[in-house]
Amino acid sequence: MIIVYPKEGQHRVKHDLLWRVKSFVGIPNFNGKKAAFWHAVTILKIIILCSETIYTYKNLDNPNIFIMVATYPLRIMGVWKLLHLSFDIKRVNRLFTAVHEEFWAFDVAGAELESKIKRKMLHTTVFVYVHSSLSLICVTFFAFNFMSQTPKGKRPLPNLVWTPFDTDPSPLHEIVFVVLLWNLYLTVLSNIFYDMMFVYCSRHLSVQFMLLKELLKNITVRILEEKSDVERFNSEYFQRSVMDRLKICASHHNKLLKQILLFPWRPNLMVDIPVDLDEIKRNHDISSEVNLFVILQYVRYGREIEEFCKSVLAPQLFISFAILVINGYNLTVDHTDISRTIMLSNITGSSLVQLAVYALQATDLREQSLSILNSVIECKWYLFRAPLKKALVFMLMNSEKGIVITAAGMITIDNPLLVDVVQKAFSSITLLQAFVNEDTQ
Repeated sequence: MIIVYPKEGQHRVKHDLLWRVKSFVGIPNFNGKKAAFWHAVTILKIIILCSETIYTYKNLDNPNIFIMVATYPLRIMGVWKLLHLSFDIKRVNRLFTAVHEEFWAFDVAGAELESKIKRKMLHTTVFVYVHSSLSLICVTFFAFNFMSQTPKGKRPLPNLVWTPFDTDPSPLHEIVFVVLLWNLYLTVLSNIFYDMMFVYCSRHLSVQFMLLKELLKNITVRILEEKSDVERFNSEYFQRSVMDRLKICASHHNKLLKQILLFPWRPNLMVDIPVDLDEIKRNHDISSEVNLFVILQYVRYGREIEEFCKSVLAPQLFISFAILVINGYNLTVDHTDISRTIMLSNITGSSLVQLAVYALQATDLREQSLSILNSVIECKWYLFRAPLKKALVFMLMNSEKGIVITAAGMITIDNPLLVDVVQKAFSSITLLQAFVNEDTQ
């Protein structure tokens, strides 16, 4: 097994299965015509959403309005995610650029781990592409309403965005048909692009923790291995070589973190990135001559991902729960209309899959970031002198909290939350059925 400890700028990521999506969206060079296109798309979606909201409010007594209301949460999330991508484009560019400029290549920890990582990346990418493709296919299916009878000589509007123009054969009907059909696809694509962005960043970050763990475990490999433990402990060459490797690992670890511990002897002084060192020294009575064993000039990837997601995951969590309860109740009450049943099932399943994507990736990311503790403990620390042991303690303290993806900074997104949401949704559906049955008796 050949292990490489990359120096700055060496052995950077080249394996990227989502480069076509990045190229289509225009990341990281989000400017010019592509920027104007996506800004125009955002404005168009906001206008259409406002128009549909007004129409829905004025026609609540119309039975056909159910179709619009059923899909309303997805359109709201599509607009919100598109707005977030547009206004937070600098962070998006930083996250994408950092992968290729700062992250290690998959082969630095040996061929076996590289093969495992590539399989993991491939499975995740295939899942994302399959889910996206199925969503677009279902939208196309319901948009043209193949399962319902069309009046002779009439062209219906997409069923998911029902409007009063359904039977109007005028040119205005054709214009509205095209606009609403594109709006329908853009709603799905907005959710897809944002979810792909999160999966792409979290998966690459998780892989970097896997590589870092392997390098820490083998930090003494191929350094005076023919010598005894006592000789290696007393060897200046051994201690210096391990320190050089540890500095590389510590520097890379700092790039991946949400927070850093500036001073190992002050465990309560955990600060967010970026930091103002002069202000910290003044507020905490730190001497200006202190030699800091940390690099502060890089993007802290974990911090960036948490900030990027927390304002979107709060409405995503609420809307997913609402869709599960409302659509689930409607399906239990009436499932005689096959077209309606398939539509509601598709919307409900898609919302659940979206929430599951965030929960699964966030859980894996947290576990990988916390597992650095085990790697530090498993390395041959008993061969190190005091300076190396202090540096290891520093990494242990930095790894205690891990990276936690939250909704609005309040609710932790993970697998137990996903199970809890599904359980509460079923409980709410049962409660609604009991209330309705009591009222009808």
